[in-house]
Amino acid sequence: MDRGRWCVSPPNEKDRLKRKRILARARPAEASGDDLWDAGDWLANGWGGPVRLKQAAEFYKRAVDLGVVSAMVSLGVMYHEGRGVRRNDREAVRLYRRAAKFGNERAMYNLALCCYYGHGAPKSVTAARRWFMRAAANGHLRSFLWIAEMFERGEGCRKSVRRAFEWNMKGARAGNADCMTNVAVEFHNGKFVPQDRKQARAWYARAAKLGDAHAMHNLGLNYLKGEGVRASRSKARAYFQRAAEMGSRSAIARLRRPTLRLASGE
Repeated sequence: MDRGRWCVSPPNEKDRLKRKRILARARPAEASGDDLWDAGDWLANGWGGPVRLKQAAEFYKRAVDLGVVSAMVSLGVMYHEGRGVRRNDREAVRLYRRAAKFGNERAMYNLALCCYYGHGAPKSVTAARRWFMRAAANGHLRSFLWIAEMFERGEGCRKSVRRAFEWNMKGARAGNADCMTNVAVEFHNGKFVPQDRKQARAWYARAAKLGDAHAMHNLGLNYLKGEGVRASRSKARAYFQRAAEMGSRSAIARLRRPTLRLASGE
């Protein structure tokens, strides 16, 4: 599920004071929808203090009653995961559908997942693909990758490697790092598009800047073998090190080798 801005961070004095002010604004019966949504997020994330899921859910419910679309999605996620409320996939889907009517891409993406896995909605890869496409049309980055993979596997559509590449390229241009890496792999291998090692390296580099470990590892291989770039053991080692720090097992294995052999000397 796309949780939006949910993430737990260590509290500090500045955050504690801000949380206190936000909660004070949200407590009155006449509080605005945005203030209620803010209060829910601060409590759900544990910003400026301990996580308070039940209280967060109550603030989200009040915000939903006032028509706050983002609160509909946040509360839907809580129902889907059973966080602060009893798990209820159907209620989650109802909230996602309500938010999707307002063009919320997170709601569309979450609806797609519910249809794909059959959580609170009839299981249907065709319906899932339609929702992923609507979410992608509204700029949801992860949806591009899902659509590409569905075309690659032929789920809810006719299998098409060409369409999969097209959607990976759309996602890459929109800013999805996984799609960038997939595009780079196609340019590197040259199976379905003309081989272009320089294009491959460029897309790997863009994905690596966004923190993609697979791209970092493959950039290391490019520098190790001199593919699309001038061979450089030091640059190869640096990219393998970055990928290893991100948990790449392939990069860790590379770094354990006694030497990094080059296709040509530095």
